[in-house]
Amino acid sequence: MNSKHKNFKKIIRLEKRRDEITEAQRKLGYEKLETPYLKGWDGYWVLRDDIARSKDGERLSSLIEHFGRTIFSDNKEFKTWSRGDRKYHYHKPYFKLIPEEEYERYHSWVQKWLEYDPTEDRQWWYSVKRFYRFTFPEWMLVMKKEKHWVTHYKVMDEVLEQEYSELSDKIDELCDHRSWWRMGDKSAKPYQKIRNRSFRAKEKREVKKAMRTENWDDMDLPIEKKQVPWDMW
Repeated sequence: MNSKHKNFKKIIRLEKRRDEITEAQRKLGYEKLETPYLKGWDGYWVLRDDIARSKDGERLSSLIEHFGRTIFSDNKEFKTWSRGDRKYHYHKPYFKLIPEEEYERYHSWVQKWLEYDPTEDRQWWYSVKRFYRFTFPEWMLVMKKEKHWVTHYKVMDEVLEQEYSELSDKIDELCDHRSWWRMGDKSAKPYQKIRNRSFRAKEKREVKKAMRTENWDDMDLPIEKKQVPWDMW
């Protein structure tokens, strides 16, 4: 936000109070439920029994326990329906990505299970942050599934919740998102972009319709975008 905005100091003060409410709500903590209830399943990797009994079984199990990540699903098959390709996708647990500086501190025995993954490179200021991925063969692993029980609930203060909601509404009102480009961001308005995109789509439909019917007089073309005033929103 531009510091020269007329409501800058007031918005900063309200946001500071909103952060204080969030911290106060967090400190309220959790309380135990009288009757826990079942909600979905947890899945994680464990070593196959015969490999766990081998010479390196204990060290491999500690690696999997430390770097393995648990996934949650509302069904025991761990599958979700994709509307895009109209089929089910099955999900599996995964392992934590290891940054390059952390990789260099590990023992060579641990490093042999790690492999550099260029697809995980991330731009970090003027350099690229590299990551390594665990390469445990899947035949060594077994996916273990456990019921996910909800045993605690979050304590909420209704007075703080009401104040948080009022502060958020006040901040939105002061920010005046309809004129957000006046706060220092000089990029094009997303509203104008969406409007122009819909105009182009309608224009294409009308032209194709006129080409099919050879009737160019009844074309319902939208208003030219350059005729739209900048502050029409």
